[in-house]
Amino acid sequence: MKNFSYKLIQIVTMLSVTVFASLQANAEAFCALRDPVSSINKLFPNATNHKSIVRSIDETTRQQVSEEFPQLPLHFGELGRHTLYIAMNGDKAIGMVHVRSEQSPWGLVEIAWAMNMDMTVRDFTFQRCRNKQKKLLTTADFKLQFMGKSFDELKQLYNTETNSGSPEFLNMSGGADELANVVLKCGIKTLLVTRLAWQEDIAKITNASLLRSLNKPYSIELSLIDNVMDKKAQNRLLTVTGTDNLGISRGSVQAFKVTNDQAETVALLYKGSSKLGNSQVVLSWLLDMQGKVISVNADTTWPSQEVKELFMETQTRPFLNIDQCGNRAELY
Repeated sequence: MKNFSYKLIQIVTMLSVTVFASLQANAEAFCALRDPVSSINKLFPNATNHKSIVRSIDETTRQQVSEEFPQLPLHFGELGRHTLYIAMNGDKAIGMVHVRSEQSPWGLVEIAWAMNMDMTVRDFTFQRCRNKQKKLLTTADFKLQFMGKSFDELKQLYNTETNSGSPEFLNMSGGADELANVVLKCGIKTLLVTRLAWQEDIAKITNASLLRSLNKPYSIELSLIDNVMDKKAQNRLLTVTGTDNLGISRGSVQAFKVTNDQAETVALLYKGSSKLGNSQVVLSWLLDMQGKVISVNADTTWPSQEVKELFMETQTRPFLNIDQCGNRAELY
């Protein structure tokens, strides 16, 4: 009887390990580009090469997704090792590609999402989908609803009460409403998971040239400052500036410590998406420890040469109180 119990335990253990390994393998398969070179060249025609960054999507990430968007939980098959592909033009990162799968009545739908370096959608393509209506969702009218949208903007297309896309969004689906909902859910989760799992990697890549302006002979590292825009910081900003919003998207704000080999903080890096006229621009500010602007950079093109010059004039100047600000660029 003891031998029978022991053998039963062995069998159950082996089955558990086999199932878990299978799920892990499936998770990795569902997040990989089937042909990285051709897929990246299709989504980013200017790409000359690419980098791959592998990270684990674990229970911590699953919990974070649940807290930020409880209507779209990660299923177990989405956990495991996942790959983010960075499209490069020479040594410059020009975009990212990430494949995610979403459950549907027709099985798993795999979609390769192309993103700009400011974490907005550039394009998407179906990698695996058994629904013949997918052709209806490759039209320009449908795709334009995603292009250039951030996580917060995509959320506005989603109705949490009906657990589906808004009527305006579904109007562009050509009748493929159910599949359109799958695409929207997948897009929202892709932007959220990419930010949660790879934001420090993305920051290091996008800010590499900016950090070179420090002209330091030693190596430097970036580390994310958590909760930089917490309630206390927002109240402080309101007290100092006298306004609740300067046109900066607070949900996009990130801040990083720049440290040297001795783990000493030598500079601070701030990034935030800002509304400049009719343009949404991601601004990166590099500040020294005395509050002086070392450099300011736009991740996309500047709205105009005049606007660019206003921001360039802030360089080498400290801004320690609002009385020193003479225009909107300085106030930013």
